[in-house]
Amino acid sequence: MAKSPKSRAAAVCDTGCVRAHNEDAIYCGDDLWLIADGMGGHARGEVASRLAIEAVVQNFSANGDLLYAIEQAQKQIRSACEFSVDSRFMGTTIVALCCRGLSYEIAWVGDSRAYLWDVENQTLSQLTQDHSLVSDMVTKGLLTDEQAMSHPKRHVLTRCLGSHRLGNTDIGHIQRIWQPQQQILLCSDGLSDALSAAQLALVFTAQKDKPSLLQTMLDLVKTAGGDDNISAILIDAIA
Repeated sequence: MAKSPKSRAAAVCDTGCVRAHNEDAIYCGDDLWLIADGMGGHARGEVASRLAIEAVVQNFSANGDLLYAIEQAQKQIRSACEFSVDSRFMGTTIVALCCRGLSYEIAWVGDSRAYLWDVENQTLSQLTQDHSLVSDMVTKGLLTDEQAMSHPKRHVLTRCLGSHRLGNTDIGHIQRIWQPQQQILLCSDGLSDALSAAQLALVFTAQKDKPSLLQTMLDLVKTAGGDDNISAILIDAIA
């Protein structure tokens, strides 16, 4: 369990119960938090997620533009894919949160998610929309949220960093204002595939401090099988 500066956030990144290695990568800074979930096999997912994190941190630090930083990550991963035959099919999801005072910005590609927990109203809402086949089917009314969680094609992405087709307009993006007693949960699909929004909400209502919240989520996922890498970051609003 890790804490970011000023204890505004806590994070967990776990291999899970089945995978031989961890293809997730996370970053916790003062005003930037990231999760990348790599794919590609033969450790190439590790490379893709690491490249994405490094590129976003470097470019965001240089100019403070989150969308530009993710675009540069896409270019660096594509360059790595073209340079090496072994890396030709690697890619990664990413979800990023940056804060500027009372405002925050979330950008994402793929199915790593951001949730908003409102402590006062005890409500959990999903801020991101998965770039996946089943998410598109839910939007079209072809599947319910419950059916999507167990659908055999739930891991099929329609967008990821490393894809030839990804353009800057394909990056999901929202901007909002923090309200008092709000928290944002970033997570890879190793968490969101295992725990429904209702299950996550129950954890939030039963726990108090951030490390305990994340540890409880991690324990629940691993008790259920933990067949994927599990990453999560929980960030507080500015008091």
